[in-house]
Amino acid sequence: MARSDYFSNVRANYGKRDAEKFKTTLPNWSSPKVTLFKLSADPDASWYFKMRLKGQRQYYKRSLKTAKFSEAQQECFQQVIELLAALKSGEAVVTPTLDDALRQYRFVLESDVAVDALRKRTYNNICRYFETLRLFVHHQYPEKKAVKLGSIDGEIFNNYLTWRTTVGVKKVAPSTRVVNTELIYFKAFFNWAVSKRYTNNRSIPVWEKFAVSEHKRQRVTEAQYVRFVNALYHWAETRTNDAKETYHRQLVRHVLLVMANTGMRTGETLLLRNADIVIDEKLDRAEIHIKKENSKRKKARSVLLMASKVADGEAGTNYLIRWITKHQKHKDPEAFVFAPFHSPLQKVEKTFYKFYEQFSTTVLKKHNLDFFTPYHCRHIYVTYSIRNDANVYKIAKAVGTSLTEIEKTYDNLLAERASEDVFKARIRRQRKTD
Repeated sequence: MARSDYFSNVRANYGKRDAEKFKTTLPNWSSPKVTLFKLSADPDASWYFKMRLKGQRQYYKRSLKTAKFSEAQQECFQQVIELLAALKSGEAVVTPTLDDALRQYRFVLESDVAVDALRKRTYNNICRYFETLRLFVHHQYPEKKAVKLGSIDGEIFNNYLTWRTTVGVKKVAPSTRVVNTELIYFKAFFNWAVSKRYTNNRSIPVWEKFAVSEHKRQRVTEAQYVRFVNALYHWAETRTNDAKETYHRQLVRHVLLVMANTGMRTGETLLLRNADIVIDEKLDRAEIHIKKENSKRKKARSVLLMASKVADGEAGTNYLIRWITKHQKHKDPEAFVFAPFHSPLQKVEKTFYKFYEQFSTTVLKKHNLDFFTPYHCRHIYVTYSIRNDANVYKIAKAVGTSLTEIEKTYDNLLAERASEDVFKARIRRQRKTD
């Protein structure tokens, strides 16, 4: 039996306080202190031993499975040697249950949410993934009511895809992309548990690679985007008797327009504070500094927003400057740029999606544009940039993603632009020869 198996499930309830009988401290083990004892005065009762674990507020206790003291003493020496070797190699000899470890890990995630290192929506998704993890592990170990973390073999996750798409399905089978995302978060949890010495590397999930389905959003054409912007304008400009609603409609409108002209993500835009914006009124431009903790890839970057022309012959409009000068209510440097009506330091995400949902169901649905999501504004920025012959590397840097992701997502558009470039070059060569 492997040592990791031998020491995987050792924390047990050995009776009430003061139930230990004939306690004897072994003289040859002054450090660490090792004690032999029985739980009964019965001469045929087995001996146990206990040893305090360094740095932990608990004892390691185990039965020696013999009633003879001489045999118990010899067996105890052997087990303590193995135990010390296991501790020295970093193995977890006392391990919490899966439920206890998940409960602790949630506290870690909640602290990340509190300092804006993790989005609340992402936290909620992770919690749902962990409920699925609990169901899967209990399905793999049906004989155990409380599965110890150290008793979990990472190899069982090779069965996860099959279980998730057959046994574990309630309504609709998840895509392989979702399954892959769940496994990644499970692995992060077990890596954390190993770092806390709650388990060992044997428990870290391993699985054979499988094809991950592509996540394709419905593409938006430039004509559809123009219709979207017009609908957004009329919805936001419609007079209401509620000043709060009027304000929040304009907030939704300007958040979307800023995203469409910078390529920023929704979360990045909503987490901007006034101190993150540097405005040059003479040049009608705004420099936006995105903090690494607000970025999906945890990398800080700067974005320059210039005035954008709505139509030829019209003056350009810088939508961020227009929001700040015309609609914004909270000017304090630490206030959110897009803050709720009465709360400068409160996140507006919940309110934003509430009003966007209202806009989508009451207006976009009439124009057959209810598939349009805020993310499509980011997509529009990339599309326009590619069509305007912008450098693909610079586009990737501006929107905070990888060059590979841009090339993969917009491969058809890039191929179309490349074809146009080849055609234009051919025309130029022909003109020279003519």
